[in-house]
Amino acid sequence: MIYVDHSNDIEQDSIFISINGGHKYLSPKEIQLVSEIWSSEPLTINSDKTKVIPDLGSKVLQIIESNYELALKNFENFFITGTNGKTTSAQLVSQILNLNNISNGVMGTLGSYINGESIASQRLTTETPIFIRNFLKKCCDRNVTKIIYEASSIGIANKRLEGLSIDHSGFTNFTRDHLDYHKNMPNYLKAKLELVENTKNSFTYNLDDDSSNNWIKAFAGENKFSISSIKPSADIFFSVRKICSDGKVVFDINSPWGSSEGYAPVFTDFNLLNILIGLPFLMHQGLAFDSFISSLSSISLPAGRQKLIKYKSNKIFIDHAHTPDAVEKLLFGLSKLESLKTTLIIGAGGNRDHGKRSLMGSVSSKFANHIIITSDNPREEDPQLIADMIAEGIEETVSFEVILDRDKAIAKAIKQLTCNETLVIIGKGHEDYQIIGDKRVHFSDEEEVNKCIT
Repeated sequence: MIYVDHSNDIEQDSIFISINGGHKYLSPKEIQLVSEIWSSEPLTINSDKTKVIPDLGSKVLQIIESNYELALKNFENFFITGTNGKTTSAQLVSQILNLNNISNGVMGTLGSYINGESIASQRLTTETPIFIRNFLKKCCDRNVTKIIYEASSIGIANKRLEGLSIDHSGFTNFTRDHLDYHKNMPNYLKAKLELVENTKNSFTYNLDDDSSNNWIKAFAGENKFSISSIKPSADIFFSVRKICSDGKVVFDINSPWGSSEGYAPVFTDFNLLNILIGLPFLMHQGLAFDSFISSLSSISLPAGRQKLIKYKSNKIFIDHAHTPDAVEKLLFGLSKLESLKTTLIIGAGGNRDHGKRSLMGSVSSKFANHIIITSDNPREEDPQLIADMIAEGIEETVSFEVILDRDKAIAKAIKQLTCNETLVIIGKGHEDYQIIGDKRVHFSDEEEVNKCIT
């Protein structure tokens, strides 16, 4: 028996927890599958399976933990937050643990995994408390106690981490995003800092980020570790020696646990920072520093993060970057690969922060020789109006065009590639859908690229 709060998670004999009227979305088939439907108020649905539990919201997690025999204190948790890099950091830290035979679970944008095995897909970067407990029950059944979470600002603000111990945390960066939800940057930062304030053991942060002083002030503990590629005084200092054409990044590192040269096949220097955010947590698990360094040569970037597809003498990258800062860092990093020309395919999500669109056009102008503006989850907005907002930020000296059909934009960009050029397709990464209106239509950048080159 499992407890669920979303119809997609229903199995035979599930107990459905109706929160905020969730029972209204159950189909007759789903009602037939569940054993009970719990609510704090009487429900007006034709079923004898309804059960009223007064103050259900304040009791349900305790009920689930008791019935699952789940002791949350037995888990050691590492939460990664920041505007960009959460997914890469969480997945790579998990890979390093797997390479060193340290059992772990990881939850985030790409789904839930135990020891590298996919357990469930996720709808949210930081899932609901009930979803999390179902995952932890599976971890408990496998004697897995080390858990890595991507902590989104919206998830933190909505108390989805309720009841979880914030043992370790890492802060990658802080730039503009989610203002459609938070309304302003101070509110956005406040949500992030709540995680830092409640961290019990170690806190790791990017010293090179402009907002790092806010994080330092918010952390009340002693075990804080700064990371920098600029300031040698940082606790963890790394410097890139070279970035090879095959994506191998060669670097030197100084840390409290040792100094070394190393390399990782991660294409850009900011991915090194995403890895090093997890270094104190990894060391806390008893991993030797030398083992950490040697593991880096065997890691691979997660799905939709600088996914490289080689085509003749050209490189085609697919990436999830969808904020101005992420776009700028990605293009700057890839500019070091000695390509003769870079073409960028870019869009922006509908019903989201309008202000970032021209900024994305502006930063794209710094590195792309040609820009194709296309659609990217337009939702209920007019894709042409979104494209116009992006175009407003593009510098006059940079050529661009608008091709709203994303498949046609990809096809044209590939057809125009000549020799030793780079095509960067951003915004969707691992996603295999477009949201148009209120419908989710299958679409994969990777599939479209492969259609064009095979």
